[in-house]
Amino acid sequence: MYGHNKSTSVDAKRLLSILGVLSIILGLTVAFVVGFREFWRFYLFTGAVESALRLTVPMIPILILIVLVGVVIGVALLIAARNKRLLIIFSVVVLVAIVLISAFLFWPQGERWMEEQRYPLRFEALIVRYSEQHDLDPFLVKGLIQAESSFRDDAVSPVGAIGLMQIMPNTGEWLAELMGISFETDDLFNPAYNIRMGTFYLRRLINYFGHQDTALAAYNAGMGNVRSWLNDERYSSDGETLHTIPFPETRAYVERVNEFIEIYRRLYG
Repeated sequence: MYGHNKSTSVDAKRLLSILGVLSIILGLTVAFVVGFREFWRFYLFTGAVESALRLTVPMIPILILIVLVGVVIGVALLIAARNKRLLIIFSVVVLVAIVLISAFLFWPQGERWMEEQRYPLRFEALIVRYSEQHDLDPFLVKGLIQAESSFRDDAVSPVGAIGLMQIMPNTGEWLAELMGISFETDDLFNPAYNIRMGTFYLRRLINYFGHQDTALAAYNAGMGNVRSWLNDERYSSDGETLHTIPFPETRAYVERVNEFIEIYRRLYG
């Protein structure tokens, strides 16, 4: 009888140990799946690995919480297989930690903090100054900068566009002549110069095409492409607005900028 009880006890401890290890593995797996899902969603949205990674970073506290829960349960089970008194002490301490972390993450200020990390705002004074100078909505400029460079003044695209508003050097040289200012390619890394030139260009596009979304399409795909689309009944029924944008990248870009405009207006308006 004693031998049978001892065997049952050993089996119970072994089961608890196995469940403890599985709980830790499950926590790590769920955190990975959730993190990768968020990264993939942002990658499909932005089309850029770097931007997707930056947007996923604010999820790290939640991923850590998921791992922590799995590890806590797993360690608790492993401890339970050896010492029930230690289990009680450990469980109380960790439970308090989880409650505090969860309260921060899901408290409105915690959620706002994560959104602000995901959608940063830099150079606001410059944005407001040059938006007012060119009669633009500052939130339009903020949304465009977020879509173009994620507010990185040192950003360089694979095709060579530079700075916050991602201006190509040849476009910058042309715009500098129109604006009556000097131009060097490295000037595009200067936030004030880049925003001044980018807002000038955006206002010029809006004046030329007459509609904000059409101007945004031209900012991304070029004026020549947009002019040809407006002259094609497959894409424009009135020659002034686009009911269909044939380039998937440009179509997604316009949608992205408009979404960012509303996000920045909600967070910083």
